[in-house]
Amino acid sequence: MGTEDEQQLTVAGRAQAAAGAAFVAAAIVNPLDVIKTRIQAQAMAAASGQATCTASSFKCTSTLYE
Repeated sequence: MGTEDEQQLTVAGRAQAAAGAAFVAAAIVNPLDVIKTRIQAQAMAAASGQATCTASSFKCTSTLYE
């Protein structure tokens, strides 16, 4: 598949590549997951007649813990 001039990654190089990919994936997916969870919580609260949190994250968190 390749020529002899191409270098193979070492185990440490592969581990670094995997860690970098995991970091990038987490940095992209985590904020999206938080937004999804907040939207789901707002929908459940609205369905049960409770007030929903549409303000900042801090205000929403403090409202939930009251």
